[in-house]
Amino acid sequence: MDVEIPAEEVEREASRIARDLQRRARVPGFRPGKAPLSLVRQRYEANIREQVLESMVPAYLRTAFERENLEPISRPAIENLHFKAGEPIRFKASFEVMPEIQLGDYKSLSVPTPAPPEKSAETELEETLQHLREQAAVYEDLGPDARAAEGLTVEASYERRSEGESTSQRVEKRLIDVGASETLPEFSRALEGAAAGETREFDVHYPEDFGHPEVAGKTVHFTLTVQGVKRKVLPELDEAFAKQHGAESVEALKDEILKSIAARRRERSRSEAEHAIAERLLAMHDFPVPEALIAEQARSRMEREARSLADQGIQPKELNVDWKAWQARHEERAAQDVKLALILERIAAAEGISVDDEEVRRELAGLAERLKQPTEAFLRRMAETGFRDRTKTRLRNEKTMDFLLRQSGALGAEAPESQAPPA
Repeated sequence: MDVEIPAEEVEREASRIARDLQRRARVPGFRPGKAPLSLVRQRYEANIREQVLESMVPAYLRTAFERENLEPISRPAIENLHFKAGEPIRFKASFEVMPEIQLGDYKSLSVPTPAPPEKSAETELEETLQHLREQAAVYEDLGPDARAAEGLTVEASYERRSEGESTSQRVEKRLIDVGASETLPEFSRALEGAAAGETREFDVHYPEDFGHPEVAGKTVHFTLTVQGVKRKVLPELDEAFAKQHGAESVEALKDEILKSIAARRRERSRSEAEHAIAERLLAMHDFPVPEALIAEQARSRMEREARSLADQGIQPKELNVDWKAWQARHEERAAQDVKLALILERIAAAEGISVDDEEVRRELAGLAERLKQPTEAFLRRMAETGFRDRTKTRLRNEKTMDFLLRQSGALGAEAPESQAPPA
């Protein structure tokens, strides 16, 4: 946008600023406030010029935005500034605005029929009960002559050192189930036949997509010392066990688990349907996504991931990570997130979908309760930081997605809350 501020208005503002300076300026040879205006303007020319720009450029930009009915979403960059005495101020302002979005036929969206679960509900039930028993297991020491074998548990301490690193990390008294599916095969092979007091050394090469970034894609050398060989003893699946898990009987515990399985399946089906709707909306709409919004979303994504790593005791700066590639991945995903959010907001406007203040208050009050924060103080802080507005936008987008899921028939296929899935 090209902007011009008339010369007479520039002079009027410069004179006002100069008179204000005249009252406060200390000029050698004159008492405070008594220096001639012309001398003040000459002596403080740079200061007056700076104040004129600071007061007039933002004001004229706001006027221009209102006149053109524009809503910038990025801070305007000022270029080609022309400012000479007796002439208009001229400059070019570059900024981003919300794109024009022509909605496609979003009401005809459909989602594929969800694939049947890989496991029956009964299988998941048995796995869950086994997991609960594993969590409550006790370990019986088999004595100094016992040798590690598949099905037994080793208590061990070890040091690990990643390739290319000079320092090692030590882990004390870790229980390792030999031959178990969750135990890395290299550990099980190294421990086979080991007895208390023995030391084993071995290497593990972790795949690139391993869940812990500090070792993903690396070869790690382990020096492991066995401290004991144990047998895992699981508790009986009886009424006492059920009561420890909040149920009056084994059957009641099974019913609760089946309800939980049903809820997870409904949540998974909904998530898959939302993903399908999102992919179709993104493919249906083509418009430029504002860079300012992408940058903000990417920054938010990176901060969340950094906090997640910090919660695991990992400092992101200490990881051997290609940060440019990491940022590029976040920006690519952020662009899709922003584009989808803009489409949902446009659909919400078209369908009259809104969120009232009471809904936002309930959402934030619930969050305050979970965080054990005073509700009113928390609400005020969320309003000041902009989190309240972001929450309102999120709730409206969730309502809009609900609308699209109903249109597609995906929500109608969900099972009632009390109904367990078929085995």
